[in-house]
Amino acid sequence: MSLNMQLTSLLFRLPIFGLDLGIAVALYYIVKKMGSLFEARLASLVWFVNPYPFLSMELQGVPDVLAMFFVVIVFATLILRRPILSGAFLALGIWVKLYPILLLPTILIFSHTDGISRKNRLVLLFFSLIGLLGYLSWVIPSGTQYLTQFSPVTQPMPVFIGSYITNTYGLVFIMILFYGLLGLFAKKTSSPIGLLVPTFLVYYLISNPYPQYLTWAMPLMALDVALHRSRAPIFAAFCSLAFVQWFLISPALITPSGYSLLMIPFTGNQLPWYSIAIGNLLDSPVIGDLIIPIVSSSFYAVIIFYAVDLIRTSFRLDSRDSIR
Repeated sequence: MSLNMQLTSLLFRLPIFGLDLGIAVALYYIVKKMGSLFEARLASLVWFVNPYPFLSMELQGVPDVLAMFFVVIVFATLILRRPILSGAFLALGIWVKLYPILLLPTILIFSHTDGISRKNRLVLLFFSLIGLLGYLSWVIPSGTQYLTQFSPVTQPMPVFIGSYITNTYGLVFIMILFYGLLGLFAKKTSSPIGLLVPTFLVYYLISNPYPQYLTWAMPLMALDVALHRSRAPIFAAFCSLAFVQWFLISPALITPSGYSLLMIPFTGNQLPWYSIAIGNLLDSPVIGDLIIPIVSSSFYAVIIFYAVDLIRTSFRLDSRDSIR
């Protein structure tokens, strides 16, 4: 690129950088209220120094970070027992990007178990539906193909809505089953984080993932790790395997000159030696037949282990339900 184009590209990404910093600030104040000053600083640091969000969102220029910022504020308002504000910010998140609607059932479940009145829960649901209408109002006039074809700007859930019809019913069934199980046991939970993070992780496991999907849960995972540092090794393995899998399984982003990843071209004319070496390595049988299956299996195992451990420690039995 010329210098002017480089500057233009940077300016387009400045709002994303700002929202990234905004999430770090929000995490600081949330954890400061829930824990200690050290844990608040740790939560901000865990989020802000993690290179995965930078590479999967800011480098690509996708708007997931704006919806993530609203989700973090939704969590804060839930902690503060402000259901109407939670509904308003959830609506804004859905309006920007559809995926926060996955949290609506879990938020309603937590609101019910937390003693929030039915009237406030209905208001929360009403705001969320307004956000859904707002999302559809700017997607559908541009063409219904945005609902069934992936676009990093508009459509974050191609399997859920559309083009993979054979998988749609199975995905919907699993999510309904997941919400049903949460409804049965959520009366014994002490924090909404045990509901929100597993929701994103379960969806990722059964959907057709894209790199920025994983960032949906990462701010809340940073919050969880700061408060429960026993899960820090699992979170580190989660982030490391996420990047390795992205690099190995999705090595080709189609560009006019060929294929590239992280701005490194893999095919084209007059490439440097390292691009040719990377391209040859990714095309080798060893990567496709041995390394990729091992990395993918390990990655999904880590996701399941993290979700199970989070649910196990978030759900508690009271004295009436304990086994005598």
